[in-house]
Amino acid sequence: MKKTVSLLLAVVMLFGSMLALTSCDPKDAGAEISIYLGKEVFDFDPSDYYAESNAAQVLSLLYEPLFRLNAKGKIECAAAEDYEIDKEKRTITIDLRETYWSDEIRVKAEDFVYAWRDIILEPNNANPAAALFYDIENALEVKNADDSLFSLGVVATETYQLEITYREGANVDRLLKNLASVAASPLRQDVVSLNPMTWSKDVSTIV
Repeated sequence: MKKTVSLLLAVVMLFGSMLALTSCDPKDAGAEISIYLGKEVFDFDPSDYYAESNAAQVLSLLYEPLFRLNAKGKIECAAAEDYEIDKEKRTITIDLRETYWSDEIRVKAEDFVYAWRDIILEPNNANPAAALFYDIENALEVKNADDSLFSLGVVATETYQLEITYREGANVDRLLKNLASVAASPLRQDVVSLNPMTWSKDVSTIV
């Protein structure tokens, strides 16, 4: 009996050693993602995705918007855990999945509000990604400086819940697909506001 057990242990240990040695092979080092870049990416602002297709391949690996499009072009949740549309109130309520920034701070609803309202739709920002949000209530008015930033139909109703009010006559399906663009990813105010001109170019401080 003891000899049988010893033999089994020896076989298990030998098999384990073979697996460990196999995993050291560079060919089995892990997943490989091949990316063709026409030029080097120097700016890691996710909203550049909308205007700079070259940056898209890198930025889509670094940031996550609320939704993504599957192979059939249908909406799936990404940073969002689930969402509910209320046609009477013209609202989309979105609960966030538990995801974290690279410094281990959890992504909050206010990170999305800040990125859309204070950065992309800020009237002095000429970024064309603003067009992604024009189905949201008052988005065009905010962009044209005809109304306050705080009139935008996007609020963090809870720490991890976002509510979007869309304009009357809006194409809700189009809006959801627009929010699958990496340009609609969240941003951290405490990071961006420290270096508003260089935050997306300094890899030592970016999250």
